[in-house]
Amino acid sequence: TFDPAAQAWSPSAANDLALHVSVFDAQTSRMVTSTAGVAVDGMVRRGVATKSLTIDVPLERAQLWSADAPHLYRIVLTLEHTATGEAVSEEALVGLREVRIDKGVLRVNRRAVTIRGVNRHEHDPVGGKAVTYDSMMDDELLMKRA
Repeated sequence: TFDPAAQAWSPSAANDLALHVSVFDAQTSRMVTSTAGVAVDGMVRRGVATKSLTIDVPLERAQLWSADAPHLYRIVLTLEHTATGEAVSEEALVGLREVRIDKGVLRVNRRAVTIRGVNRHEHDPVGGKAVTYDSMMDDELLMKRA
């Protein structure tokens, strides 16, 4: 979350404000993409955001994050008072994943994912809330066979 109020910065006027977004490859520090300043007039009052804003930043051939290959990008948001040139920036490391459902199949980073799980309750049909060790082991083996 970009919070200009957390900065020691307060532009003299709430107009002539522009938000710049830059994305850098975290490993090489090479700029991947950036946006021209997007006018945010009337969206910031006394250094506090009063509305939300969505900016699409297209990344061609983006490397997707996974536990096996945790590729990160450094995103830099800069809020600039265009009349005076004053600016404040925030940055964060982010990873990108693609999650979608394609023809009823859940896909993460284009690979099909199967979710398996159980809703385990500590309850035995004979002993009630007193679950024995043998009953727990039987349940464990049953879950592993699924």
